[in-house]
Amino acid sequence: MSARVGLLVFVLVLGLAACTDSGIEDACSLLTDDEAEAVLGEPTREGVLDTDRTISGTFCEWLAQSSSTRESDNAYELYIEERPAKDALDDFEDDRKDLAEEIDGLGDEAFLAEDGNVHIRTDDLIVLIGVSTDDRHDVGRAAQAAIARAAAELVAERLP
Repeated sequence: MSARVGLLVFVLVLGLAACTDSGIEDACSLLTDDEAEAVLGEPTREGVLDTDRTISGTFCEWLAQSSSTRESDNAYELYIEERPAKDALDDFEDDRKDLAEEIDGLGDEAFLAEDGNVHIRTDDLIVLIGVSTDDRHDVGRAAQAAIARAAAELVAERLP
């Protein structure tokens, strides 16, 4: 194999490794930092991509600047998890058992779960959008759901 062909194969493999099956490389690209701040209702730190995942897809979180420290993973934050539908459809259906309400107009189907998370399914992917609270920001389930829903409406516009 020539050096040129070898380089082309290397570049193609790198490109394939950087994409998930859904074509979304980074869940942080589904929402801007300014949008995360607006829906969370206070200044946030820049979105952080979780690069230490053991499952398919991507995960991003926006931590409120006033949030308590990450002791016991307790923080006020907005998060988005994106996974290929082929890997996450069973989880999507299991989460539907805790259905609070169906949501029209987001992806192929979407729902709000009792835990306040919004779940969106398209042909190729599953997206979960949620809010975590801490001792300083116990906003309540209804507010968590409203924040997740506002973020989901923005995210749905960017889904393939």
